[in-house]
Amino acid sequence: MWRQLTSWVEERTGASAFFHRWLELPIPGGPRWRHTFTTAIAFTFACQCITGFFLWAVYSPSVQTAWESVFFIEHKMIGGWLLRGLHHFAAHAMMILLGLTLLQIVIYRAYRSPREVNHLLGVLLILPIIMVLSQTGYLLPWDQRGFYGTQVATTIAGSAPVVGPEVQLVAQGGGEYGHHTLTRLFALHAGLLPALLAVLMIIYACWARRNPRVAETPEEEAATAPYWPGQAARDAIVCLAVMTTIVLLATFMGVETTAPADPSEEFPAARPEWYFLFLFRFLKFHIVEQFGLAFGAIHVPGMIITIIALMPWIGRWKLGHAFNVAFVLGVFGGIGYLTALAMYEDAKNPIHQASLKQAHADAERVKELALAKGIPVEGALSLLKNDPLAQGPRLFTANCLGCHAHSAIPVVEHQIPTYSAPDLSEFGSRDWMKRALVDFSELFAPTANLKDESGEPVRSLLEGEMAGWSSENRDALLEPENAKHLAALVEFMVAQSGRSDLAPFDEELVKLGRQIFENGELAMGALSSNCIDCHSMHAVDEAMPLSENEGTGAPTLTGYGGVKWLTGMIASPEAPSYYADGNCMPSFYSQLSAEQISLIARWMAGDYWREAAEQSDSQTATH
Repeated sequence: MWRQLTSWVEERTGASAFFHRWLELPIPGGPRWRHTFTTAIAFTFACQCITGFFLWAVYSPSVQTAWESVFFIEHKMIGGWLLRGLHHFAAHAMMILLGLTLLQIVIYRAYRSPREVNHLLGVLLILPIIMVLSQTGYLLPWDQRGFYGTQVATTIAGSAPVVGPEVQLVAQGGGEYGHHTLTRLFALHAGLLPALLAVLMIIYACWARRNPRVAETPEEEAATAPYWPGQAARDAIVCLAVMTTIVLLATFMGVETTAPADPSEEFPAARPEWYFLFLFRFLKFHIVEQFGLAFGAIHVPGMIITIIALMPWIGRWKLGHAFNVAFVLGVFGGIGYLTALAMYEDAKNPIHQASLKQAHADAERVKELALAKGIPVEGALSLLKNDPLAQGPRLFTANCLGCHAHSAIPVVEHQIPTYSAPDLSEFGSRDWMKRALVDFSELFAPTANLKDESGEPVRSLLEGEMAGWSSENRDALLEPENAKHLAALVEFMVAQSGRSDLAPFDEELVKLGRQIFENGELAMGALSSNCIDCHSMHAVDEAMPLSENEGTGAPTLTGYGGVKWLTGMIASPEAPSYYADGNCMPSFYSQLSAEQISLIARWMAGDYWREAAEQSDSQTATH
């Protein structure tokens, strides 16, 4: 029955005879490992087509769903992380195999007659399509890296002579970079380019079958053997090795996705994939910049490709073949040098490294939030935009770092400003409170750099009542017998903030600290003046205020260090409840929105989602 069926199919299709002819293809010189590269390229392309189909079934190409669908693939879809990893690293493997294929073709003169057409087909059509495929796929996650990296690519395309601006306009889907850019590049990446590449690969294979490589020597002719089984076995082994490598990379390295694309946020860490890094570095040379973008990105690569395309004719002579080998080795050497140079410079560039570190932090943060809270209708970007941990440092850097230092914000060494206000790294913490009591002048020492409009030093804080009080009471507070009372006063102050990142609070110390705040009595001696003599205070969970001294220039300590206190301080530090006429800090009420002020305050007060805090709350609720 089976024999009859195969005979019926063979009579009508000739499939068996067709494959037999392929298997009997003569290999001059016999099986060689160097002949496996083209098969491996076809294998990686097939891997990308298969994995790409399943990714396509889940991916949603829009600016509000692209990153979200990639997140679903990575973290929700069973095996999705592996699927995406195979697709990603197969593309990288294809670029390496392309380079190896070109090298072996030139070195072993595999382009010589009658295979000139095959060489032209590979260099002028297949190679450019594969490069464009990799570039169009770079944007599809719609993350910061792809968003800004692809803008550079479309700008390069726009620099091409004559048709450049029109090509850029069509690729972008209009004058602006956005939703239509994504959908058009997706159509190219998932539809047109793979179909075109598949057709060209079939034509290439058929042309190679029609015009097999000719043996150059009698020895090579004598060693000629059919494709099966020697060369077929080598092809299978190399494909297996490529697949194993891809699986290992996908498993142990994975594919990094940065934060969702945000056109309003700069991304200095944007770089192309490693195989285009050489061009990125080449364009940075001063002499190349002088000639213009089109020269470095279009004309020079175009001349190189033209020379490689003409190698079948250049290599007809011995000297021409030597030139071809030297040229292609020089090109690959230059690519390797420029790639290494770009990586080295990035590694030594503190601004780039800081940007890269921030990009990694944003990526991890948005994933944490998406996994914990889910993705809202507005998209994943809104999670990052409304997160104090992500936005607080940015806003602090833009508005506060000129005066205040903060350990959470790295500053490039040669860009460290002259601070004129205290370091806020541990603002509101127990250590901060203790230093404010016993080392006020040291804590506020940077304010010595403050100048008034006439350029005269402003020393209202360093020579004010609190600085004097701290100096007068330092020795008494640091007496060993008063250690518990100092800790109690600190604990009482910290407890007023209600901050979850400083909890739990020692209730016994809080109670003792309240008494000291009110009457100034220590285990040994007493404070020179009570805290309530200068500061307003309405203690937590108490109906009546301990004191009401608003407008004295001494800040109200109700909720000191908490979100509400910080919000008011940032918005209106000159208000009576803060520093009144003694204020030296600018008001941000008119400079920042209420949401922005709230984000800074919540970040400084530690009022944001944490996985550890979430687990702690869950355990508490369970018990």
